[in-house]
Amino acid sequence: MLIKSSRPVKVFAWSAYLLAFAAPISIVAAQAFAAVILVLGHLLLWSGARRTSLNFGQALFILSFLAILLISSALSPDFNAAIPQLRKSWVLFCYFPLTVLGWSYSARNTIKALIWGTALASAIGIARFIFAGIERAAPFSGGYTTLALFEAAALPFAIIMAREKGRKGLFDGLAIMLIVAGLLMTQTRAGWLAALVVAIFVGYYLNKKVALLTTVAILILAMILPQSREIIKKRLASDRQGGFTSGRLILWSQAKEPLSNLPLFGHGPGSFKRLAPDSLYQKVGDPSIKSWHSTPLDILIESGPLALAAIIGAMLIPLIFAWRAFKSQRRLAEGLGLFAAMAALYLGGMTTNLYRDFLLLCLIVVLWSLAFKPEEQTLDLQSG
Repeated sequence: MLIKSSRPVKVFAWSAYLLAFAAPISIVAAQAFAAVILVLGHLLLWSGARRTSLNFGQALFILSFLAILLISSALSPDFNAAIPQLRKSWVLFCYFPLTVLGWSYSARNTIKALIWGTALASAIGIARFIFAGIERAAPFSGGYTTLALFEAAALPFAIIMAREKGRKGLFDGLAIMLIVAGLLMTQTRAGWLAALVVAIFVGYYLNKKVALLTTVAILILAMILPQSREIIKKRLASDRQGGFTSGRLILWSQAKEPLSNLPLFGHGPGSFKRLAPDSLYQKVGDPSIKSWHSTPLDILIESGPLALAAIIGAMLIPLIFAWRAFKSQRRLAEGLGLFAAMAALYLGGMTTNLYRDFLLLCLIVVLWSLAFKPEEQTLDLQSG
């Protein structure tokens, strides 16, 4: 039997950390580490490595969603359009080795890797925005929306880590500044809203007064600084094609037609181009749009109500587990932070399709796996 100190187990643990670190930065690197986790994880299990029990409900929901996705693709009038989604969704299988071998790696090290990977991606995005003249901050892999959702999810973790270290949390403070500045420069309103909501939520449980003062200070600073004020004014303006919602209300209204004759397994992944009339692109003002810009709506239209029910179940169970870990054991990063990170991601997913993005799927897998990890240590929550 393989033991915890064996080299393959250490490689598996480092692959988990590097997946969390690479996901905000590089698609190629994230794909490589996800593949290592899948292959090495199964080799470890076949060779008799110790196992942590799976949550039956979560495993069933994930497998059901993937099975329905495959059936929906097979039944689609255009199977080729479904291939891009199938090429991304395989990473959800990483949930199983990451959970069953959860004892082999540290939740806190995984969280730190995610924080600093997101901070580095933010720094790259900031540099490209300021010096390369790109319209909205983004690293070289993934777009500005992807970066914004990583930043919204990583922010509560970074706040908790900085709070735990107190005066020694200088580097965590730097990470927070990079993440917040990068988030502002992505000009992604869904990311702004998600980050603001979860930051206030986490701050309420850490220190109510400090949370209130910090939130007010950030809002005032954002309005005073000329560059940030212009970014906010630009993104909140409604006098542009598509209106304030950048065409989302138009998209969601048009979705009534495919929903009115929805098959049990949906119209097939990647069916947006086939279902959307040419006039819709003109109304929205974005000829490159490829989805209905809403995770629940996209899954429902593409793969049907059974797929939507399965993915909602898969999203809620780890959220509940994270909240229980915080309330019963007062675990901050692994409980409160994890709950807030998933909440931020889900909130942002209401206006974009999380499951069309391989990097966000990696983030989902990491967060879901952390929700079921065995407890490493208990942190006392100090009253604020």
